[in-house]
Amino acid sequence: MHLPETGNTLTHEASGTTGASGGQGCPFSSSATTKPHFHNAPQPTTLAEVAEPLPVPPAQVQAPPNLLQSSPYPSEPHLLNMSTLDQDAQDLALALQNLRPLSKAYATTAYADAFNWDEIISSLPPISSLSGGKTRLEYYIIAFHSRLHPLTTPHDRITLSHLDSAAHAEANTHGGLLKYWFGDADEDTSGQRRNLATCVWRGREDARRAGRGPAHARAMGAVGGRYWGKKSLKEGEGEGEGEVGVGKEEGVYKEWWVERFTLWIEGGEGGRRWGLEDIRD
Repeated sequence: MHLPETGNTLTHEASGTTGASGGQGCPFSSSATTKPHFHNAPQPTTLAEVAEPLPVPPAQVQAPPNLLQSSPYPSEPHLLNMSTLDQDAQDLALALQNLRPLSKAYATTAYADAFNWDEIISSLPPISSLSGGKTRLEYYIIAFHSRLHPLTTPHDRITLSHLDSAAHAEANTHGGLLKYWFGDADEDTSGQRRNLATCVWRGREDARRAGRGPAHARAMGAVGGRYWGKKSLKEGEGEGEGEVGVGKEEGVYKEWWVERFTLWIEGGEGGRRWGLEDIRD
């Protein structure tokens, strides 16, 4: 897998034993149970049919086999087709069912420390024998940080939810989106209405393809706010990235910025190491 040059590297030794994923479900997302939620393969659906104002807890959704609910959205266009993934990516997607923030300060905490990554990595089985002898796996992560504009109304937030739902369904059709998670700005302990949304992708090229669609462009057009990162964003980098929104004052967000990481995983039965490399290009 081709990845760009990277900057800071955070390395960890995973604790615990290998095996099935475990731990508490995430209280801020759809993953409220440790059991994976599978569904039958969906038929093609237009974007107009997939907008959902609010996620539905998985306990209220029937879970037929084959597809996995990997986001807060439970309807068929949002479900991850596990048959399109190799065994290692399937294992990570299942482990990410238990992704959860470690505190309500996740929006202002360093990304590597914001979630239960050590628990996720520890729950993975050894790297698949079908992986061609690889001893290192790499995945692509996008973290979208934001602060709601003080004048954002409940209607604005419902509209944003519809746009986000459509953008996720569109991205999901391209494949490789292993996990999409977002928090709740109303739970921000800083009082600044900050929030975090994150995507875990099979690879960077999956994110590039997904970021070029019209639903993604419409969602980013509503973002507004000031981008205050160290560089301009590039078009077509998946959910949360694009030229639109940079320097604008209108929109639901007062400010926003994006981080990108390579998640790498090494080792097997004798112990596993993992890290997040900050992508700077």
